[in-house]
Amino acid sequence: MKKVNLSQVIRPEEVLANNDEIMAKLISFFGYSELIDEERELFDGLMKSIISQQLSNKASNTIIARVIKIHGVRPFSPEKILAVEDIKLRECGISYSKIKSIKGFAEACVRDEISIELLSTMPDEEVLSKLTSYWGIGKWTAEIFMMFGLKRLNILAGNDAGLIRAHKLLYPDTSSIEITSKKWEPYKAVAAWYLWKYLDSDKQDAFNNSLL
Repeated sequence: MKKVNLSQVIRPEEVLANNDEIMAKLISFFGYSELIDEERELFDGLMKSIISQQLSNKASNTIIARVIKIHGVRPFSPEKILAVEDIKLRECGISYSKIKSIKGFAEACVRDEISIELLSTMPDEEVLSKLTSYWGIGKWTAEIFMMFGLKRLNILAGNDAGLIRAHKLLYPDTSSIEITSKKWEPYKAVAAWYLWKYLDSDKQDAFNNSLL
């Protein structure tokens, strides 16, 4: 088997930097994305995505920390979550509708109805259809998991409020994120990571000054 020289492997950041000046500056400022190297398991990743619906990163991370106290360290296990009383999860800050969604998906995982292996054989459209067939899992949740959990690097949760806000701040002369994202292909998910990183950073002013 031919050995791969890792020093010659082109990272997504290099492609993005070559295609988009703003993205090049984001990459230079924040460093390499953690998206490529971060590993997530199926149920753990979906549960995190469900918890994060319509919440800030700070709020969702607070809830996840509370769940860890009753569950134990991540990754979250479908069997363990099914054993936790709904009221306990509610006390962590998870709404009853999200609890229903989480437990429904947990049951599907326990039944081996869905798996990373199964999803890995499907094209993006089929994965999206499969995930959204479960109660409470909408397009945004599925896309977020596809980006982070399945490493579908050309997926973009284009309706995400945070991404839209970051795009308006960084690309004020471009009418929509859909237009800008054409420059990010085939690594839209990695580009999105940088937009979220910018939005959540306490160094926005420093970055903005670097653009001057």
